[in-house]
Amino acid sequence: MKKLLSVYLVFVFSLLSSHAATIDTTPTWGGQDIGFIGTKGSKYVGQIFTVSSSTRIDQITFYLAHEAGSNPLQFNIQLRMWDISSNTPVGGDIFISPLQQTLGTGAAPIHPGFSVEPYTVNTGGIELLSGQSYIAFLSTINATFESSGWVGYAGDVYNGGQSAFVQQGASPSVSWTTGFPDPGGDLAVKMSFNIPEPSAYLLTSIGVLSLMRRTRRFLS
Repeated sequence: MKKLLSVYLVFVFSLLSSHAATIDTTPTWGGQDIGFIGTKGSKYVGQIFTVSSSTRIDQITFYLAHEAGSNPLQFNIQLRMWDISSNTPVGGDIFISPLQQTLGTGAAPIHPGFSVEPYTVNTGGIELLSGQSYIAFLSTINATFESSGWVGYAGDVYNGGQSAFVQQGASPSVSWTTGFPDPGGDLAVKMSFNIPEPSAYLLTSIGVLSLMRRTRRFLS
């Protein structure tokens, strides 16, 4: 009976772990950053990505630092669907975080500065569409004071998307430029996903538990 229970627990763990996925552009990233974002530059900077079979997004991480001697950089992390043909986001915000701000004393304007720090938001497991492109982006439009900073840049390392930004003063609805400062370049980002399969998990669990019950009756 104990052996059967152990097999069941191993199966459940493998089922859950096999449905987790990540997008991570940082394994070979050396800490480089680009800027400006905020008052001195773009108010919208983000990363385009494509959803795999793991469709529930749980977390988004960007890497940021504010300019030394200035206010912290205030920002929201937002998520919208992306239309590849028009190279623009479509629809409204799927997710928008509470207003965040960078910590510490800031960093000098040296690139690479090796000074950006991770900032993570939990999205609550929002369900996205498999095979669809989206953009996760930083927005400083809601900042309550002026400040500028940098965002981590990993180079061209991810095939499912690229970086994008809006030129200073332009509209975020139509005026995105992709692949900066290199064609196909990517921001330093991490995103975690899971695939919801409650029906398959439930049916399999019922079957295994039923087998355990029958085995127990037989043994007794």
